[in-house]
Order: sequence, then structure tokens, then C-alpha cells
Amino acid sequence: MIFCDIDKICRERNIPNKYVLALVVAARARQLSERKGRLGDDEKYISRAIDEISRGEIILSYGGDSHPDATVKETV
Repeated sequence: MIFCDIDKICRERNIPNKYVLALVVAARARQLSERKGRLGDDEKYISRAIDEISRGEIILSYGGDSHPDATVKETV
């Protein structure tokens, strides 16, 4: 299990609150689980998603006319 500073991640990544962060983590973990590639044996999808978000590899976009729903995009 990883321990992280949720408030710090929200501040640094401009995520409005911890509930939105939870939705983003869940969406990314779902994307990872649906991929054909496998993660390391000891790595979990949730841990990987949190790590990617905290490093800024995931961009959250939501609201606006062109994007009515929240989406998670990889920055590769």
C-alpha cells in the first residue's frame, strides 16, 4: 500500500478536491486494467494511477461545451 499526500496532489495538479481526485484515480486505474499489457507483479492499478497523477503524467480536463464529462488523458 502506498501512502501519499492527497492535499498536495490536489494543489500541485489543480484538482479541485479529493473527491474529484478519487474519480480521476478510479478512471485511470480502469484504463490500466483494460489494457492488454501487464503491470509488474507487485504493482497495483490504483498505485500506478496515483503515481502517474502525482508525477503529472495524467491531465484532467472537464467542463466546457466541447467536453461535458470529465476525461483522463495520458501525456506521453
